[in-house]
Amino acid sequence: MSPGVEQVSDVDTTVRRWLGTTWWLICPTFLLLVGAFIVERACFDRYLLLPGIGARPRLAWLVAGVYVGAHCWGLLLYCVTVRRTGELLPSPRRLVDQWPHKPYKVLLMLGLLALEYVPAALWVGLGRLLVPGC
Repeated sequence: MSPGVEQVSDVDTTVRRWLGTTWWLICPTFLLLVGAFIVERACFDRYLLLPGIGARPRLAWLVAGVYVGAHCWGLLLYCVTVRRTGELLPSPRRLVDQWPHKPYKVLLMLGLLALEYVPAALWVGLGRLLVPGC
């Protein structure tokens, strides 16, 4: 095999297909969850997120599953990208190049994960600044 030519294994193909398919289940629900968490952090108790759901075990487990699933999705995306690029810290351009048919999926999910890790104090400040009565 010549240098610079990537060899795609069946495992890579299966994982990439799985990531593309599960995105439709995980990302929209994670989007709603991140939005709800931002509102909770900005205007309500930033340490007790979604208390109405937290008091109901089935819903709490569902929310936890979506939250953990989104993080596992991102980790798996990273692992496949590292394997294909050979770089431990691939640039954003290399990351998107590895997923040519799904760049919006990658960018949206990574953007949501980044939003989830914005410090709560910033959301509190923005809530007080932008939302009356918050």
